[in-house]
This record gives sequence, structure tokens and C-alpha cells, in this order.
Amino acid sequence: MIPGTENPQDNTCIILEKQTGALNEVKTQPPQAGEERVLSATLASVNSKPMLFSVTSKQNLFIIDLDSMKEVNRRKLDKPTTLLKAFEAAPDMVFIAVQVGMQSFLQVILPQGMINSEEAHNGFITDIHFMKWNGTDVVFTACQDQNLRAFTFSSDKTKLERQAIQPTSPSYATKFVSNQDSFLIAALRDGSFLGWNLNQNQVDKQPGHDMNKEITSLLMHQTCVLSADEGGVIQIRNLSEGFQQIVPPLSISPGALQTNQTHQVQSMIVMEFPPSNDPVILTGSKNGLVQLVKPNLPPYQFGAHNYKPN
Repeated sequence: MIPGTENPQDNTCIILEKQTGALNEVKTQPPQAGEERVLSATLASVNSKPMLFSVTSKQNLFIIDLDSMKEVNRRKLDKPTTLLKAFEAAPDMVFIAVQVGMQSFLQVILPQGMINSEEAHNGFITDIHFMKWNGTDVVFTACQDQNLRAFTFSSDKTKLERQAIQPTSPSYATKFVSNQDSFLIAALRDGSFLGWNLNQNQVDKQPGHDMNKEITSLLMHQTCVLSADEGGVIQIRNLSEGFQQIVPPLSISPGALQTNQTHQVQSMIVMEFPPSNDPVILTGSKNGLVQLVKPNLPPYQFGAHNYKPN
């Protein structure tokens, strides 16, 4: 199961079932707590069961069993949490970014407790990524302080230790993807890309989206990197073809509307639907709509949430 989109205004998440294509709406907190807002949500595998983790503006963490669609746990976090991430390659782990004043710290929620990092990030952590680097579990963070950081677990698995740092100035990274165990791709706030060869500790910057539009969603599909920006424009690049765009940019909204930030793409996946099984891009946008996008065809969209401006 994969998340389609989340809506901070009504505190729900849309869950899309891969096999059936069914859409389910999950409330991540009790209706009477309407003043709370969902800040971040992620799907995680815990003891081989699919779970939805959601954190709110009141530092409440909700855990929902997606088999029964029922809340199984909630806890009060001791620090403001701004980001939750989980990965198929790291079962039973949920990575979180916590805020302390103007600094951020990385933590990992495990069934047996919490793992902390003492490394201070001077600003918001904008994304977290997990991958195997030469067989070692490595966690990466992107931060507004214009640095990428790489962490490994201590030998006793009780803390996170920083192993490398890579500057990204004059901009900062907002999203991560990786295509193999030694190469990381980061989308920068100014719409460009940075590739980090971990084995050689070398970086390569590439131009990206026009007019310095922020890349708000980044996805790896086979050898292609899909990026979507705050204006609702999607670009597709092929790593095996020199990171060149392989089709003209796609837009989830026609005409002048593509500059409206309510069309900002907040999540993106690629799925194949029968009978043709051609790949289709599904996006969740800030205006509460889910879009189906395919090259050479107009986008199709349907409502997932009612959009209410902040």
C-alpha cells in the first residue's frame, strides 16, 4: 500500500491499494481535535504489518493498522516533530526530524525504543533518505543550512553517528532519491539537481526546473528520475541518457493555472494499470486533487480532499 496524498486541513490521508486501485480515507486523529493539523505522515512496515504513522501540530503521534484500519497506538512526543519517513529497505524503523529552537535533530523510532543523533542541523531538516552504502545502513538528511549529512548506526545500535557532510550552497536540498548503493540525487530549492558519488565523494550539479521553482516531489522509476515543482510541472529524465529530459515537461493544470501554488505537487508515484500496463504518473497536489498524468495525453483529476486555504 502507498500514500496518495494527505490533507492537513481535515487531518486525513488517502491510501491507494496497489492491487485493486481502491482508495481509502483514513482519519489520523479524533474529529473533536479539529484544531490539530497533520504535519507529516508515512507508511511503515512494523512486524511485517503495514502501519500509517502520523504526527500533528500538538506533537501527537498516531499509529494506524492498515489491515484493520484502526488506531493501535498514540503517544505524546517530547519535541516538535516536522517530518516522518519510512522505507521498505528499513523495516521496523521510522525516521523523524525534531525541532529544538532553530536547530533540528534526527531520531529513529524502533519497536524497542528511540535512537538519537547528537548532530545539530542549523535549520529545518527538509528530507530524510535511507540506503545501503557498501552494505552498510546509511541515513541521509537534507537541511536548510545547505548541507547534506550521512549517518550510520553505532555498533551497539544505540545512536546515530555522522560519517560525511556535503555542502550544497548556494541553495539547499529539498528531496532525495538514489539509484544504486553509491549514488545519491538531491533536488535543490532553486530547481536544480545535485548528484553525490559516495564512493568517490564527488558531486555534479545539473540544471533543472525553470524560473527557480522549488522541486516539491522527486521519484526514481527504473532508470528515470521524475521531478515535480511548486507550479505543478513534471519533468522526466533518464540517467542512462546523460540525465536528459526524455519527454517535454508535463503539467497537472492547464494554461496559466500552472503558476498557482495550490497546484503544487506534494506526492507522486508511478503505477501500471491493465490492460495495457503502460506506466501512469499519479500525483497528489496542494489543492486536494489526485491527478493521473501520462505523456501526450491531457491530465485526468478527481477530488481527494476539499481544499481550504490556510
